Amino acid sequence: MKLNLRNDAHAFQRTWERFSRLKTTRDELAHERTNGQRPYLTFLIPLDDEAVRARCITWQQALRPYLQYTPQPPQRLHISLHYMGYLRERGGRWGIRTWRREMLPALAERVRPVLSSFAPFDVLIGPLNAFAGALIAEVHDPQGQLHAMRRALKRALPWRARLSYVPYPYLPHVALGYWGKMPAEPLIRALRPYREAAPIRFRVQHVRFTIYKREVTANPAEALVEAHEDVLAEYVLQKTPAGAKNP
Repeated sequence: MKLNLRNDAHAFQRTWERFSRLKTTRDELAHERTNGQRPYLTFLIPLDDEAVRARCITWQQALRPYLQYTPQPPQRLHISLHYMGYLRERGGRWGIRTWRREMLPALAERVRPVLSSFAPFDVLIGPLNAFAGALIAEVHDPQGQLHAMRRALKRALPWRARLSYVPYPYLPHVALGYWGKMPAEPLIRALRPYREAAPIRFRVQHVRFTIYKREVTANPAEALVEAHEDVLAEYVLQKTPAGAKNP
């Protein structure tokens, strides 16, 4: 089978080169310590394979001394597919990327036929890489199915739901934990051997539509552990034939 690696491999190499030039990491969660986080809406792929989770946990433990925040809990490890925007809370401000809760069930069902039209497919998780604020595992899409599913999902959504609130191009990854603010050089040295880690194969079979929010907590280091996730819908990849009804 001919692999279709798109430009992700080059993008991940550029990501590593940027991180390697850093003097100091960035504390992505600092603002939330005093203001909390606006609940955001995302379509994601849960890592529901125990062997894959175990590998991610091993990576988290290896880099744990450098993470100022407790790593992402295993049951919440995931590949983000599309950030749709924010939930409009009572009294909250309206914006082009905000959605009232009563609007979400219809949106969830609107994309179901599209997602169920995809058969399960494989991606590769690993090696490790880093953003300025986070430890990540790269996700590689040899068959191009992950990117194809994301494009189809966005086309099925209303136009303003297709907009992403993140200010950078989509690069599939698993967020393993957050650094906090610290000198980058020790992290670069610690991470370098894991740049050669063998990837592990993961079969994508499910997608979830969720609301996620990190609250202000008494112990900021536990922000990821104490976060709230509300699963609005779950989709099974089953390649429903054209004209057939979903069960």
